Amino acid sequence: MNDTTEVGEGMKRCEIILAGIGGQGLLLSGLILGDSAAISEKLYAVQIESYAPLARGGSSSSDIVISDEEITYPRIEKADILIALASSSYNENKHRVKEDGVILFNSNGGEIEDDPRVIKAPLTDIAVESTKRAITVSMVSLGFIPYMTDLVSMRAITSSIARKAPTGTAEVNISAAEAGAKFAEELFADKK
Repeated sequence: MNDTTEVGEGMKRCEIILAGIGGQGLLLSGLILGDSAAISEKLYAVQIESYAPLARGGSSSSDIVISDEEITYPRIEKADILIALASSSYNENKHRVKEDGVILFNSNGGEIEDDPRVIKAPLTDIAVESTKRAITVSMVSLGFIPYMTDLVSMRAITSSIARKAPTGTAEVNISAAEAGAKFAEELFADKK
């Protein structure tokens, strides 16, 4: 299920939206994903943050563009991947995803309409089971990324978490991402 847009001869560009509610760690996850692509995978990456003025509870998102060529336009035109941690973030961003794009929806985040692009997974449950902390839900979602695009590996993600996570949290955040990857491996094996 490696969704990446071919742009010209062999050039790959992947547009990813991480969206949810303030306090779910999405801005850090976006930073980690961009770092994973740029530092570990030696690709080009840009990240743009958006959040409501509320520290917690308002909408929050991180748009990441990853490419194997220099990025001349840093905004998302039509996303290849949307990770929506809440039904409100799905509703706010579903129109920004390509018709053949993939939407990973946190099934613990409310109810949404039927959409053939949606893959549902209990991301918050996975976070709580693996780390005892619901706040690691965005790190769980990063574990799905290597199963949704071939541009970023799990090794790159865990390496970036080790570099970028706040002091004293790298281990728990890596555990969350690895739990997400384990669930994704099983989920996407069923889709083949």
